[in-house]
Amino acid sequence: MALADALRAVLAGITLWLRQEVGHLHVSPSQATVLVMLLDGPRRMTELTRSIGVAGPSMTVLVDRMERAGWVRRASDPADRRAVRVEITLEGREAILEVQEARAALLAKRLATLSPEYRAAIADAIPALAALAAPTNS
Repeated sequence: MALADALRAVLAGITLWLRQEVGHLHVSPSQATVLVMLLDGPRRMTELTRSIGVAGPSMTVLVDRMERAGWVRRASDPADRRAVRVEITLEGREAILEVQEARAALLAKRLATLSPEYRAAIADAIPALAALAAPTNS
């Protein structure tokens, strides 16, 4: 449990720091999460709602804002005309890529301040962290 608590605290700190540093880009954390999901292709509103963990009306408000910003568009699902799919636009792709590039640059700058040993330890931990982040069936 101590390892889990320590990892949670470090990840929360890194996440908060990155969110604060890229706040000027005007993409909220929830919007960024949805845009990243949409990079893999259109998603149904119900899938976005379930994945993000918000209520349907909250997702509707979020998608409405993103649609007004020009980042996403809605369309009927060809497999089920009653369902709504959301897809990323070119503007949305550019917005999330700007956020991702800014975050990567911030991390690179911070990593450069660490000792070679710490950078190597972080590099060595990447496969384990990727396995931890991978979806599970449980």
